[in-house]
Amino acid sequence: MTFNFPAGGASPEAPERRRGGVLLPTIGVLAAIVVSFVLFTGFYTDWLWFTSVDKPQVYTISILTRGLLFLAFGIVMALVVLFATWIAYRTRPAFAGTTPEQASLERYREAIEPFKGRLLLGLTVVLGLFSGLAASGEWGRFLQWRNSTPFGMTDPQFGLDVSFYTFELPFLRFLLGFAFAATFIALVLSVVVHYLFGGLRLQPKGDRATTAAQVQISITVAIFLFLKAIAYWLDRYDLVIQSSELAGGFTGLQYTDVNAKLPALNILMFVAVLVGLLFLLNAFRRQWIIALIGLGLMVLTSVIVGGVYPLIVQQFQVRPTELGRERPYIERNIEATRTAYNIDNAEVEEYAGSVSPPSVEIVEASAGTINNIRLLDPAVVSPTYNQLQQIRGYYSFNSRLDVDRYDLPGGQRGAVVAAREINLAGIPDGQRNWTNEVAVFTHGYGFVSAYDNTAESDGTPDFFASDIPPVGELDLEQPRIYFGEFSPPYSIVGAPEGTAPVELDYPDDASPSGQTNTTYQGSGGVDMGTLFGRLLFATKFQDTNILLSDLVNSESQIMWDRDPLTRVGKVAPWLTLDQDPYPVVVDGRIKWIVDGYTLSNDFPYASRVSLAEATADSISGANFAAGLIARDRVNYMRNSVKAVVDAFEGSVSLYAWDESDPVLQTWRKAFPDVVESRADMPEDIIEHVRYPQDLFKVQRTVMTRYHVTDASTFYNGTDVWIVPFDPTVTPAQVFQPPYYLTLQMPGEASPAFSLTTTFAPQRRQTLAAFMAVNSAPGEDYGKIRVLQLPSNTTIPGPQQVQNNFESDPTVSSQLSLLRRGGSEIEFGNLLSLPFNDGLLYVEPVYLRAAAEGYPLLRKVLVGYGANVALDDTLTGALRQVLGSSPVAEPEPDPIPEEGLNPQPTPEPTAPPSTGDPVTDLAIAIDDAQRAYQDGQDALADGDFAAYGEAQDRLAEALARAAQAEAQITGGGAAPPPDNGGDEAVDEGVPDETVT
Repeated sequence: MTFNFPAGGASPEAPERRRGGVLLPTIGVLAAIVVSFVLFTGFYTDWLWFTSVDKPQVYTISILTRGLLFLAFGIVMALVVLFATWIAYRTRPAFAGTTPEQASLERYREAIEPFKGRLLLGLTVVLGLFSGLAASGEWGRFLQWRNSTPFGMTDPQFGLDVSFYTFELPFLRFLLGFAFAATFIALVLSVVVHYLFGGLRLQPKGDRATTAAQVQISITVAIFLFLKAIAYWLDRYDLVIQSSELAGGFTGLQYTDVNAKLPALNILMFVAVLVGLLFLLNAFRRQWIIALIGLGLMVLTSVIVGGVYPLIVQQFQVRPTELGRERPYIERNIEATRTAYNIDNAEVEEYAGSVSPPSVEIVEASAGTINNIRLLDPAVVSPTYNQLQQIRGYYSFNSRLDVDRYDLPGGQRGAVVAAREINLAGIPDGQRNWTNEVAVFTHGYGFVSAYDNTAESDGTPDFFASDIPPVGELDLEQPRIYFGEFSPPYSIVGAPEGTAPVELDYPDDASPSGQTNTTYQGSGGVDMGTLFGRLLFATKFQDTNILLSDLVNSESQIMWDRDPLTRVGKVAPWLTLDQDPYPVVVDGRIKWIVDGYTLSNDFPYASRVSLAEATADSISGANFAAGLIARDRVNYMRNSVKAVVDAFEGSVSLYAWDESDPVLQTWRKAFPDVVESRADMPEDIIEHVRYPQDLFKVQRTVMTRYHVTDASTFYNGTDVWIVPFDPTVTPAQVFQPPYYLTLQMPGEASPAFSLTTTFAPQRRQTLAAFMAVNSAPGEDYGKIRVLQLPSNTTIPGPQQVQNNFESDPTVSSQLSLLRRGGSEIEFGNLLSLPFNDGLLYVEPVYLRAAAEGYPLLRKVLVGYGANVALDDTLTGALRQVLGSSPVAEPEPDPIPEEGLNPQPTPEPTAPPSTGDPVTDLAIAIDDAQRAYQDGQDALADGDFAAYGEAQDRLAEALARAAQAEAQITGGGAAPPPDNGGDEAVDEGVPDETVT
């Protein structure tokens, strides 16, 4: 049968095949262009971001280092694969033989032969890529090795500088591991190719291996054994940083290591070299039996000399007299650990733990502590700040506020501070759209600060910086917060001059629109007004609105990665950051201060600590430490850098706080001109520097065991401390956080801003010690003092004190009365303060209405020895627990009388109703208690005029309580009781209150 085709001889399907043949390559090219542009977008926008913070060298150095390592190690691995495979294939026998084994392999050889080039190329590329990627991940270790800085300290065993272990040994280990991997891959490929092409035979007809196969495999095995000898040599140094279970956790060499393992490793090193030489000899003498016997003897030697012998030494020499054998190594561990965590200069002193009543002189001498007791708990009052200072729902404060101090007209005052940030989650659902989230709600506004040791008479914070626009004692010229902890993922800001502003600046009732708008005038973003810029960032954020929106103009800037921790982390990727940045007002602007740590896990003899476990407490929790987990276990830590992020411009400045730190010096050599010297740090910033919490938490964890410097006591574990649990939370199974306090330590002439904690004896709830570190920049900054209590005295610890508070009949009845009407009691931080050779405990008590209420400071609990008291004021509670000793009245200027010491007014005036009967009832009951107590004090002093005035206030408060209770129960307003004077006590106050 004959078929007639159209002219040209092509089949009818040919055009379709040609179209398909063009379409697929076109799609492939377009896909490659898209992927390339996406990759380019990621790299280029990162470059623009680093340029915007004036740190482009960080990006270029890290990228170039990664790229060079990727290329170098990828090429080396590729060459090893190519060379080993090519040698094996090139030296294959011309005739493989006719055995059944070779006959079956012939099918595979025929199948592989047409594709051998592409197969080898693919294998080379894949292994090279994997090797390059693995090597690029070691860029940090490479830079440390390349820029190693001596510590000026040597380990006592080998006499090497500590820098060898921290900077050089880790990278040498990586190089050795890479060499092992490359040699092993070369060996495997050589064996596979020789076997496939007949160079190795399992069913020999003649020799089992050709001469070429024997030479290649023998040389490769010899190289592997030489590398093993190097590994044995490095293993000796690894013993200096190994961890064991001795004395509850120990790092470094021990008796068995020095007297058994080190000699064994030296022996094994020479054995490995000897066996390697046997295999090298086998490449030319064909003496497989000798080489294999040598390999077997090496394995046997490693089991006997490297395993059995150390066990014998440990069992029969060390265990019978372990302390005597291990003493010098325990001393090394103690010294190195205390140095590594910078607690070697901590002053540990005996503290009497007295509970005797203080004298007038003692009280006066302790005024620096008593007048600065912090009553405002930053972990409790965030809802109060939100209620009173949030202004609008789209503003928000952090759930945990910060503690700082400011020089005010009355002197330096402690403060609880917060930045009023924008929070997109607070925008009503009907207003959640792209324009509002990206171009309108772009920034927060303002800074709020309250005195930490006082409150208003109604329990609200005593603000000295507040409101919108800002008012108060702080000179805040630029209150806008474009870079903060709650900033949107990205915002587009800026416009040509004369353009109507779009960004919401702040709510303004005087404005017809109810708000004032603004246009960003800073340089904290990245220019993106061109078509290319739009396309670039539309690709980066996968948002077509960036291309289409008319809000993007020629002057537009885009801001992203705005959280202070994120910005500092990108600028200094070699730092581990404290997870609590805090805002300060400096030069009329809001800035964030972030503490940066340099860490190591390879400090000789220093014991290791888990950062996640050490930094978790009742406030932070385990999740708060997520930023530290990347370097979870460490045995060296320094607060080497203070970072400052401008909340308006987004600029990031790094200052070398500990310029003597060799780790920081190494990174400064690797990234020049990134970290400025400490001398360049502005004085206004230095005034707000504080000792970082995460470092202090790690140090107190180490101090629980390493306050002991005697090897025998350390080994026996008879003086181990623990960090007590926080008794104010339920369940109380989380550590009590450290507290920033202004206090006067024993022997000091003046108070200092400090970070404090307590310790309890192991398995007990009493107090073992009190530790404080000076947090005020100056000569004594970082000075750690530990007040160690006698072990034969029983000083109540935090949990016992809390139990004493709540079990005291008088206190318990008053707390029960506060809880009436649905109100909730919230305990603030339990503060421990050195006082009169003992410990004074202070705990603020907050009252919160059950229905969407916010905490108000209503009472203060104080404990000293066996005495506890609950009072409206700190002064009143102190007078009760300190017996007849007078308590210094707080100075009227630093601590307003209406705060800690509300005074009786001549006429009883009822406070205005809050509109919530539950809250009104709680306030009325509180006022009744205060009036009753004032009356009792007046009777004791014989002041009957004051007593009568107090009874009038009591009657008025009871009337308000009755009215509020009637509203709660649905009975309407109740008329005030027609009684007064003494009858008010008999008829209006419950019996338990009178008691």
